Amino acid sequence: MALKFSLTHFPGAFFGGSTPRRGEPLAVSITNQHSSFLRINFVIFSSHLKMFPCPPNSSPDDDLTVKIGDNQQIAVSAAWLMSLSPVINRMLRVEMKEKQQRALTLDELGVDMELFTEFLMHISPKAVHEPILPGPKNVLLLLKLADYFQMDLLKLRCEKHLVNCVEIPLIDRFLLTKQYGLTILKASHSPGKNMDFHIIGNPNHQEQNVVRLLDEADFESDEGLTNALHLLGLELQNFVEGLHAHGDEESEEETDAD
Repeated sequence: MALKFSLTHFPGAFFGGSTPRRGEPLAVSITNQHSSFLRINFVIFSSHLKMFPCPPNSSPDDDLTVKIGDNQQIAVSAAWLMSLSPVINRMLRVEMKEKQQRALTLDELGVDMELFTEFLMHISPKAVHEPILPGPKNVLLLLKLADYFQMDLLKLRCEKHLVNCVEIPLIDRFLLTKQYGLTILKASHSPGKNMDFHIIGNPNHQEQNVVRLLDEADFESDEGLTNALHLLGLELQNFVEGLHAHGDEESEEETDAD
């Protein structure tokens, strides 16, 4: 049986027409004389190819095109993403434009194809059995997408990583608890817990006061946010003044010793 191989990259141009760039998806089509085919999706990283995660199966109804930017798109498995995300499941089951066009546009999320591919790797079938853990450089992106698509398993992995992610400061992490409803992260960094943050670390546990102020703040209103920031500013001012006073005392002690 004669097989024909062709290598293309989206949005449908052959290699003779243009050269795909790093992060762009590719497809290998294997066709026989009966016009049946197998398509394997890849994505370019540096100078080599990696198997693209979450590819559509052989059913034509399983193709879901994700569009990012003006000319980047990739086909993914609609069935797999629907099984993970109630958001995508709802889009493709009711009469929404995503169901009619079999396409999903993600321009408003501020991600490029390479970042979205990284997200797909974390939710791929392989990652279910062999979890790919988030890291300091991608945890915020993964958390944002997991929350947007309501993918609880990935969101939980991101939250557990943030508990000990000292690369992200205290204030930023605590604000995430309110933005995304991260109860585990909030509980682990409540006043009285052993904190390892480096933003306001000092012997007087000043960081616990900051956490308490933020925890009690009403971020739903402009007035509540203004009050919280005002209190936080006073707390930081007291901390700085305390450092100066402590430094002056040490200087006086050194002078007396001389």
